[in-house]
Amino acid sequence: EASSSSDDNVCCNGCLCDRRAPPYFECVCVDTFDHCPASCNSCVCTRSNPPQCRCTDKTQGRCPVTECRS
Repeated sequence: EASSSSDDNVCCNGCLCDRRAPPYFECVCVDTFDHCPASCNSCVCTRSNPPQCRCTDKTQGRCPVTECRS
C-alpha cells in the first residue's frame, strides 16, 4: 500500500486536455507508472496554435479552453 502514497515519482504515458477549471483547461497525465524517466513527470500546455498538451519535467500549464481542440 506504500505504492500509491507518493505523487512525486509518477510519470506520464501521455497527456490530455482536462476541462475541469473553465475557462481554462489543464494538461494532466493519461497514465502513470512507478518507473519512468524523470524528464516526463507532468504535463504542460504548449503555446502552439492550437495549444497541445505534452510531457514535461515542469509544473502543469494552462491555456484558454476555447483554444483547446482535441
